[in-house]
Amino acid sequence: MPDLIDRAQELDVQRGELINQVQPIKAPLSNDPWCWTCGDEIPAKRRAAMPGVPHCVHCVAAAERERKHYARPR
Repeated sequence: MPDLIDRAQELDVQRGELINQVQPIKAPLSNDPWCWTCGDEIPAKRRAAMPGVPHCVHCVAAAERERKHYARPR
């Protein structure tokens, strides 16, 4: 009769198999020249350098600062 540890290992293997089956979700590329966050126009040079980019440089920088500020220390 399997004990609790055996069952936990079984579930861990199943979890790993499920994780390996998951395909990453790709966001659709945006042809919109306007930032999804602030609504300002994304400069043509940025759109040419990064086709499909949905945010302007200022909004991306602000989001990165916020993530860095709220990131957990390692």
